[in-house]
Amino acid sequence: MGAREIIDIHSHLYPRWYLDLLAARTEPPRVSRGPAGERLVLFPDEAATGPSGGRPITEDFWDLARKRAFMERFGISRSVLSLGNPWLDVFDRPTSRELAAFANQDLSAIAAKSAAQISALGVLPSAVEDVPSAVRQIVELGLRGIVIGTRPCGRLLDDPDLRPLWDSAARSGLPVFVHPHYGTGIGDMAGLGHGGPVALAFPFETTVAALRLATGGVLASAPNLRIVLAHGGGAIPYLVGRIDAAWRSDASLRARLLHPPSVDLARVVLDAVLFDPSALTAAAALVGPANLAFGTDHPFSIADPAQTLGAIDEAFGVEQRHDVLAGTARRVFSLDGRDH
Repeated sequence: MGAREIIDIHSHLYPRWYLDLLAARTEPPRVSRGPAGERLVLFPDEAATGPSGGRPITEDFWDLARKRAFMERFGISRSVLSLGNPWLDVFDRPTSRELAAFANQDLSAIAAKSAAQISALGVLPSAVEDVPSAVRQIVELGLRGIVIGTRPCGRLLDDPDLRPLWDSAARSGLPVFVHPHYGTGIGDMAGLGHGGPVALAFPFETTVAALRLATGGVLASAPNLRIVLAHGGGAIPYLVGRIDAAWRSDASLRARLLHPPSVDLARVVLDAVLFDPSALTAAAALVGPANLAFGTDHPFSIADPAQTLGAIDEAFGVEQRHDVLAGTARRVFSLDGRDH
């Protein structure tokens, strides 16, 4: 891969303590343990297939040595780790408050021991009332941002009750990485294993989340808020013109947002987990290469860094590639120096 710097902003970790918590659950999302080994069961259709449902949990999910070996194989100099879904949304308020404090300390310790190879994002408890104090802890621990689903604290992203989250993140300068979990249209993916949801339901969920952030005025009301969207923003780069047209045609949307949604969508950051140069070009047409950042989605089986790196090389020139491979990540996640 050469000597070029590559930073992976989309890399997950499932520590053993986290897997144990999910294994104690009886309904998805959960970890199943049986003759087929440990498996991550996120969707109802996966649970219906019995012991073989879900995705095999290999050592790559939790073993940091395996994570480093993966990084070395593809020339990745630094990874920004986040817990994978479902995070802490599935736990009650007292439990999630305690778990958030523990998880953030654990992630900070992992990053601190990594000699600048690993940075990490913090997680939030499941109650809005506990968010500001959790954000303060994330800042104090030196974590590089926050990972959330599309319904943090049980709210849709444009719910006014989430204002403490956006205000705290904007004040702290912490980027918020929005990652899907539930899968929009998941009922239509029956029989497609986990491939259908990963290919379509997850990006569709991110698309709806981005639309809510824009048309709900979250982005417009917090110009210092840094939002990072997983999976290239879903279909947003392709549909942004249609989104603006829908806004122009709908008085209720215009009442919520006084300018076209594309104005705010153009300043979000997208990961480059798109695998295809044409898709990367569409994403860059919306946000610019300086707001695109390389990612892998490791340890999930969809991860294909070689394909992604090849697509980046084909889509961009030298300076643009530097932004996508490392420059954007350094700026957005404040990765200069040896801090974690």
